Amino acid sequence: MPMLSAICDNCKSSFPSGISIEGSQITLLRNTAGPCPKCGSIGRIIDGTFNFIDNSIAKE
Repeated sequence: MPMLSAICDNCKSSFPSGISIEGSQITLLRNTAGPCPKCGSIGRIIDGTFNFIDNSIAKE
């Protein structure tokens, strides 16, 4: 199952956000995830509407 990524506010590393939805569409605004596995800071998930179809994610 595909998972949205987050970008760390501190070290700018990409890491799994923990958000994964199957066969649906969601709109996300101002979401955070963490801690960053590299430095322990909080990361941000990009805002947008996402389609989770099969094993892929598409941003509208």
